[in-house]
Amino acid sequence: MKSITGNTATYKYLIVLTFLNVLYTSSIKAQEFDVSNTIEEINTIAPQATNDTVPPTGNNLETIDRTYRVSDAYGNYTNVQQNIPTKDNTKPTADKLPDVRICCFTYLPDPDISVVKNATDNYTTNPTVTFVNDTSDGLSNPQTITRVYRVSDKAGNFMNLRQKIIIHDTVKPTAIPLANIMVTTIDDIPAADIYTVDPIDNCNTEPIVTFVDDVSDEMSNPETITRTYRITDEAGNYKDVKQRIIVGGLLKPSLSDTPNNNVVSPTETPITDGHTK
Repeated sequence: MKSITGNTATYKYLIVLTFLNVLYTSSIKAQEFDVSNTIEEINTIAPQATNDTVPPTGNNLETIDRTYRVSDAYGNYTNVQQNIPTKDNTKPTADKLPDVRICCFTYLPDPDISVVKNATDNYTTNPTVTFVNDTSDGLSNPQTITRVYRVSDKAGNFMNLRQKIIIHDTVKPTAIPLANIMVTTIDDIPAADIYTVDPIDNCNTEPIVTFVDDVSDEMSNPETITRTYRITDEAGNYKDVKQRIIVGGLLKPSLSDTPNNNVVSPTETPITDGHTK
């Protein structure tokens, strides 16, 4: 449109402006949720505290990529991405292990993960069971060994199961009975010999044998002397083994031992005045 006023021309234009709605949105903060929760319960969950000395690691199971679309009435839209890492903070469980009692260390059973029963987890169908270690209390009879098994899930959560193995030997050693010794005089009594004792023990292959003493019954012909040996195992259990030594009373007197060699003939009849007929 043009108008002329004197020497000046003025032009007017009709400018039409169309406003295009542009949608803006801020990014959505990444959130975490426990696999045991429902989708409506999505929120940030703090890691669960643990009493184990070694903390669980690698419990990020997977990341879910969630997309939201924001649209206006004109069909304009924008997509907003949200990353949701799923976390499993729940420890697996299993039945408590019973104590084991054995009499000696040689009977200590080998570790066996099959003793762990009913291992379950909220996420992992079959949690893994492993042997960790054996630790002794350093004592003796009884000695307690603590055996540790570990139940772990795929997220790295775990629980430790402890089993007490108590070693307590209360069985006394024994030996084959010793035969009696028969001697004529006290000078013939042999010296004590621990190697005459053949010891037997449930735990020790070579229990210790010691000589204790010889004790006489103070009798004569025969005199009986009781000799005692002691067998001791590593647990301190012991048993005394006794042997009888009989002195004298072995030989019957002969005819030559009759006083004055007075032998009465069977054909003679003794009379009261000392004569015979």
